Amino acid sequence: DGAASALLCSEGFLKNLPSKVQKRAVRIKASTFTGGKYRIFDEPSLSKIAADKAYKMAGIEPDDIDVLKFMMPLPFVRSTRWKCWVFAPWVRVGHS
Repeated sequence: DGAASALLCSEGFLKNLPSKVQKRAVRIKASTFTGGKYRIFDEPSLSKIAADKAYKMAGIEPDDIDVLKFMMPLPFVRSTRWKCWVFAPWVRVGHS
């Protein structure tokens, strides 16, 4: 078990915080959401659509990312989502 949290704020609000806090701040370049729908097997998953939107919004490619953390409770779901983020081909994806 673990936990994490984040405080989201505007750049203007951050500037009023102590410099110690400002030094630890990170910029969120993208955040996307998708909604569910029935789809045929060949259609991209909603996770793939969300990943593509996030890459476009952030102006980056998969090779630009050093670390990605996401939470998925089931090993199968975690392993299939790596394909959506284009970090590994379908046949090479594993899970922990």
